[in-house]
Amino acid sequence: MKLVTSARFIRFTALLTIISLLVWIAACNKSSNESLKVYNPPVHRDAQPVSLFHIERLDNLFCSDWMSYNKLICSTTRAESKSEHMYIRDIRTGEEKPIGIAPYLSVHTSPDGQHLYAYSPNGWEAVLMQLANNLALPLTIQQGSERGAWADDNTYIAPLSGTNDYDIAMINKHNGMVTPIALPQQTDIVRKVQKHQAAIYVLDQSGQFTMYKSTQAEPIHIRADVADFSLSPDGKQLAFVVNNPLTNQQELYMTAPHAASRKGKDAIAKTQVINQLSWSPNGKQLAFMTFSLDPGMTGLYVMEAKTGSSTQVSYQSNVKVPIVWSPDSSRLMVSERNDHGLYNRHSITTVYQLK
Repeated sequence: MKLVTSARFIRFTALLTIISLLVWIAACNKSSNESLKVYNPPVHRDAQPVSLFHIERLDNLFCSDWMSYNKLICSTTRAESKSEHMYIRDIRTGEEKPIGIAPYLSVHTSPDGQHLYAYSPNGWEAVLMQLANNLALPLTIQQGSERGAWADDNTYIAPLSGTNDYDIAMINKHNGMVTPIALPQQTDIVRKVQKHQAAIYVLDQSGQFTMYKSTQAEPIHIRADVADFSLSPDGKQLAFVVNNPLTNQQELYMTAPHAASRKGKDAIAKTQVINQLSWSPNGKQLAFMTFSLDPGMTGLYVMEAKTGSSTQVSYQSNVKVPIVWSPDSSRLMVSERNDHGLYNRHSITTVYQLK
């Protein structure tokens, strides 16, 4: 009789444990849903969300950009050695080809893969590298610490540090000629700049988001309190993040550039921090980082631009480091390093393979 009672007690205890576990899971799911709220995403019935195929971790490597599907521009950060130059690393074979660029510089590859624009974190050093003849051209430019962008196949556009009368600069990849530009009515330091055809999009340190067109005398003010933005490669879609002081959240919007200044449009998503917006080269996906103090949707996400379907590809989030796409739009790369000195010793690069 005592044996039967004990068995019943064990079954009863196990049942209570299962119920408690289910309640905890439900609560976690609820917290997860509330961390990143998605409002009216344009999801189609035939939506095929992005899925993660493989994650590759590269320890003691800091990589700035892609050269091709399997090749990254990296520097080694082992404690026992100091790289004298960056190199092109084949992540499939491990083969390394040195290039004449200091390892502490950040690199941005040209669309044709033949030129590199490199700049230091403090903005006081910039180099244009021509890979065909292995020629490094030092540039007389005081760039801000933020990453610029290739405006087209021939020109790189960079924000300036604000120590002179100019706001941005255009750099010719063939001869390294720097053309500084003073933007009309621009009073604060430019934090981020992108260009498509005649339109230049500028975000300054005060959060003012403005478009300048060579065909118009006056700038077009898009929004205030903007935290980040990214223009699609074809220039037809503009994603940007707005700080909402009433909710203490950030809101992600996606729209055509000509409609970006219109109020009343619903946000795609809302959470505490949304940053590092990055379009895939084919313009089909938007990647971004999110962070929330609540458990749930903190991590790296990829959104299908056509459907609005989002996929979390990593639970890790660092809203201070850029998300860099491979040229064929199949991989994402995120590199992190400490900021103690030019030669960093605890770097890690993570490559996410999508399918």
